[in-house]
Amino acid sequence: MKVQTLYDLVAPLYGKLMPSMSSRLTARASQRVQAGAPDSILEIGMGPGHLIRELESKTSAHIVGVDLSKRMVVEARRKPAHRAHPTRFVCADGLQLPFRRGAFDSVVSVFLFDVLGPEMVPLMLREMGRVLTPGGRVVVGTLHITNALIRKSWMLAYRVLPDLVGKARPATIDAHIEAAGFRVLKEEEIDEFAGARLITLVNVVG
Repeated sequence: MKVQTLYDLVAPLYGKLMPSMSSRLTARASQRVQAGAPDSILEIGMGPGHLIRELESKTSAHIVGVDLSKRMVVEARRKPAHRAHPTRFVCADGLQLPFRRGAFDSVVSVFLFDVLGPEMVPLMLREMGRVLTPGGRVVVGTLHITNALIRKSWMLAYRVLPDLVGKARPATIDAHIEAAGFRVLKEEEIDEFAGARLITLVNVVG
């Protein structure tokens, strides 16, 4: 089953389960985005919009959310926030974003890289850099399973029945960061869900 099809199917359930499993990661990702004082924020792979709701309550920045799944976009639009700059929701491929170069001060993505093939990781980082302003920041959350038993079980499920784990496995972006024009500002481990890693990058190329 394609990733897009899978997340179209699970969108309503995903929206109910994920807040309780990733609230700490969502809150911390929001804080790292806000630390850059952005006027414009793009979330790629927004799912049902939990991180966007957190950002809407904490910042007056222009926010745009993108997801490949049409059903996820529908879910994200269900609770419009009353703010000066209404959030814009777009159904699009994160690897081919429909935005001009340097359109956003900050880009954030949680668990997106975990569902990408390894060959897509550098492409996604470069696309993030393309739509980012010089000196802007990217905040990336990925699975980071430190418990050996949980990691082994997760990877077994990924190989045998990948739909069960949302076609996700811990992604590694480190080898591609510098080549994509970024440097690392901060790395954090979030002890929640199966375990997560939060990396804050700054665009040094522009």
